[in-house]
Amino acid sequence: MKPQNWATLLLQSIETRRVLPFEWGTNDCAKFVHNVRQDVTGEDRLNGLSWSTAREAAELLAEKDIVARADEWFGEQIHPNYATMGDIVAVDIDGRTSLAICIGTEAIGAGEFQAVKVPMAFATNAWRLGD
Repeated sequence: MKPQNWATLLLQSIETRRVLPFEWGTNDCAKFVHNVRQDVTGEDRLNGLSWSTAREAAELLAEKDIVARADEWFGEQIHPNYATMGDIVAVDIDGRTSLAICIGTEAIGAGEFQAVKVPMAFATNAWRLGD
């Protein structure tokens, strides 16, 4: 559930994470959105899953792709056109699906050296941040 000050918490969390470099299991696409969501809602949705290497992440995604994992973690999908500030989106970049946070007309997610923004037009799936 989103607290009354959710927008402030969201922006503070993104601001903290946007300068962090990519790191498997700490600041990859899934952990970036999970950590932002957890900072806002206080809920841990990873159901005990953890990974720390590209190989471990690949093994988890071989069982279920990132969209199926996001369905487990974040619940029912909404159409990406209905995503609003703070909602979680899957974005397709050069044939690779990554998770990111909607920040209006763009989405922000973990990047190699710091967070990257992509147009929301790249969003293929979406989930609400919280109730």
